[in-house]
Amino acid sequence: MLNTEYERDVDSDAEALNNLTHKVEAEWRWEFERFGEDYTRDSLWNGHFDEAKRQFAYRWLDEHARARLRRERRIFRYLQLTLAAAIAAVIICIIHAVVTFSH
Repeated sequence: MLNTEYERDVDSDAEALNNLTHKVEAEWRWEFERFGEDYTRDSLWNGHFDEAKRQFAYRWLDEHARARLRRERRIFRYLQLTLAAAIAAVIICIIHAVVTFSH
């Protein structure tokens, strides 16, 4: 019986700590989003954050770097497709001009 009560207390404490952690991280995320990547990076390198916030800042910056890389890759792919479409259009126009003038 004692073991069960102890486990319940430990689970309750762990859940409370988890909820607190999520709340604190949400506040940090809001702060980082509000001030941007440059502010976060500068504050990180200047030592303005405690260890927990510093670790979260690294994760947040990594998330943003990955998202930026995905955007850049998507934009580059659209650029490639647009270039291919433009080249195809030019080739079709040249073929059309050759066929038109040869008859």
